[in-house]
Amino acid sequence: MKRLIAALGLLAALLLTGCSGSNAESATSGGGTPEQPEVAVITGSYGTPAAKYAIDAFEELGTGKGWKVTVSDTDFDFNQVNSLMQDAALRKVDAIVLGFPTPEQITVGLKAANDAEVPVYVIDGGTAPMEGVTLNVTSDSGQLAEISAQALLDAMGGPGKVLVIGHDPHPGIRLRTAEAIEYLEAAGAQIVDVKQVREPASSQGEALNFTNDFLQAHQDQDDLDGVWAGWDAAAMGVVQSLNSAGRTEVPVTGIDATDQAVAEIKKDGPFTATVFQDWDAIVGRLAEVMEADFAGTDPGTNFEEKPGVLVTEDNAETFNP
Repeated sequence: MKRLIAALGLLAALLLTGCSGSNAESATSGGGTPEQPEVAVITGSYGTPAAKYAIDAFEELGTGKGWKVTVSDTDFDFNQVNSLMQDAALRKVDAIVLGFPTPEQITVGLKAANDAEVPVYVIDGGTAPMEGVTLNVTSDSGQLAEISAQALLDAMGGPGKVLVIGHDPHPGIRLRTAEAIEYLEAAGAQIVDVKQVREPASSQGEALNFTNDFLQAHQDQDDLDGVWAGWDAAAMGVVQSLNSAGRTEVPVTGIDATDQAVAEIKKDGPFTATVFQDWDAIVGRLAEVMEADFAGTDPGTNFEEKPGVLVTEDNAETFNP
């Protein structure tokens, strides 16, 4: 009889243990645990300075919160981004974080994540709310355009002839390029040409060639008064060209506030201003909302914008992102 009672007690304990494990698993949306959610960070843009900074900052934040964070980069192969999203959805991770995606290029992966009920968070993914995304936190592209364009006007001493360099495949750069052109033209500037970089990875070299070609075709100094570039790597290519041509009086503005750009601004050469996209604020807000979501609080909105900070010779020495 004692043996029977002991056996029944052991069976009850095992059943209780099994129930406890089941409840713990169901407390998360995916394959992690309540104590350590699993977060798959996927990007195609880690090779760019801004993306690397933001993703590294997010990984550090998430790891500090006790999350299991993995980072995968596809080196600008957005088909592979979709494949990695599908894989993460199959693994039922607790969240997917996309770094710098182009919305129309991730539809397949986004559908897989939505079907698997895996929340998708986005760092700098376009310029408008994205259907199927839990939260997209991005820079305010309109504000970036306006303050960088005004900095160029200030450096030129008023309206003049401006060369513009953009990259339309990137929604943020496309929007801020259009906004900058509108702002400059409203101030009386003449846009002498708009050049489109084909590949982000080669943007510095492409911008260098664009500027070389323009200077070769327009050798009168009055043909160019300033250059607006949608991001710092392109601006650096322009600066290289102007330095080589001895046209250091032509001001250049960029966006991103990379270390290289800020160092160039300190030299008092053509590079006049850049705008820091506040990645710490962006990824900090994303991580804050994710942490609340893991605890059961739904985000109140799926799209937020953060303003940038202008960096010029006046504050470059003290600038500390």
